[in-house]
Amino acid sequence: MQNSLSVSKQHPCLAGHFPGQAIVPAVVLLDLMQEQLHVFCLQEKLPPRTIIGIKKLKFTEPVKPEQILHFQWTVKSEDRIHITVSHLEQTVVSGSIRTRIDS
Repeated sequence: MQNSLSVSKQHPCLAGHFPGQAIVPAVVLLDLMQEQLHVFCLQEKLPPRTIIGIKKLKFTEPVKPEQILHFQWTVKSEDRIHITVSHLEQTVVSGSIRTRIDS
């Protein structure tokens, strides 16, 4: 399943994160991953999950404001999900996260 979104150039984190050449901080991308994981679970009729750890995550390209990001999820086990985040078919983040099912 794939979801898409972008980070607005008005996002408050961007003012101090390389003014004039803004780059979306990794912590913001992690927050977006949690939000999009929730959407993914709803779409796939899975129980809601929370990210509790990162097994392996590689940030391969900087993400700029307004870039359309595509989040693709693959459930590997009850507590592990593989994620690929891409922009224009180029991977910007990929790896495996640990999750727990919310009670």
